[in-house]
Amino acid sequence: MSMSVDPECFSHKVVLVTGASSGIGQAVALRLAARGVKVGVAGRSTQGIQQTLHRLQDAGGHGIPLPMDVGIPEQVEGAVAQLEDTFGGLDWIVCAAGISPMGSVLETSFDLWQETLRVDLTGVFLTCKAGIPALIRRGGGAIVTIAGTLGLYAMPQKAAYCAAKAGVVNLTRQMAIDYGKQGIRINCICPGFIETPINADLDPVVKEHFLGKLPLPRAGSADDVASTVLFLLSEASTYTTGAVLSVDGGQGLGLL
Repeated sequence: MSMSVDPECFSHKVVLVTGASSGIGQAVALRLAARGVKVGVAGRSTQGIQQTLHRLQDAGGHGIPLPMDVGIPEQVEGAVAQLEDTFGGLDWIVCAAGISPMGSVLETSFDLWQETLRVDLTGVFLTCKAGIPALIRRGGGAIVTIAGTLGLYAMPQKAAYCAAKAGVVNLTRQMAIDYGKQGIRINCICPGFIETPINADLDPVVKEHFLGKLPLPRAGSADDVASTVLFLLSEASTYTTGAVLSVDGGQGLGLL
């Protein structure tokens, strides 16, 4: 059985990528655009999404900037409407927006708790709530959510993040049940330690110690995750929905 991805399955597709101003979202946007997908480059940082858009266009890709906050329904709905108006429809959604604060329950303020859930979990809910009707109008499509290994198990000092990402994992499974009959596949990726701006401040000694214990003893790249996104969007995964795939160098094997 071939697991190769047919480049033709990307042509004429339209995708909304949240969190596309940097990190995993940016890598996904660039990789899809390079394959002929029209990309809605969504994010809170106007400067960041413009940088992504410029890189995308310099490489010959097509896309539009969508400044938006995933936690504000009207902004998400407006971004989906703009994509449909510009490109005639929406085929795929990649929910990559997120924040990753530190803190135990006692150390996490109510405001930080609320903001983490608003961006990391409610943002996925609102993006899918606005986008799924567009996918149905298109006759089906695919959604990939980005959770994290801490959506599958816990670690110290990440109370709000662990709770939010666990919510993303099970929300993905639940949506896969509800919308499969409409031709929409919905899957989740759980990255491990990925070299992105969100992890830039980690102590180098702690990082080296952590990565050295992995079966694949290196940090992952945003492109490692983007490659899995491309697989889950493509025709190579047409019988895959409700799956939760770890891209973590073996972190989940329990060796840490």
